[in-house]
Amino acid sequence: MDIMWKQLVITCIEFVIGIGDFDLLFKECRDFFKVNTHLDLFYSQLEYFIMLNKIKKIQENQVFYEIVEYFIKENKFKVV
Repeated sequence: MDIMWKQLVITCIEFVIGIGDFDLLFKECRDFFKVNTHLDLFYSQLEYFIMLNKIKKIQENQVFYEIVEYFIKENKFKVV
């Protein structure tokens, strides 16, 4: 089941980056994974796209701080 969630997260991120709707990614998509208790999985999969500079900024301050806190908690300072 976790592999299905991981694939869903990756597909969602790739699709939203493809259409360039980052508000959709960090609002509706994020909220969907949060409600379904997969927010950490969502944040962990963002790393790949952040490191490739496909995600360069996050408009929503609260979401930005949550993501920074997640990567600090995971000792992934290079992402931040």
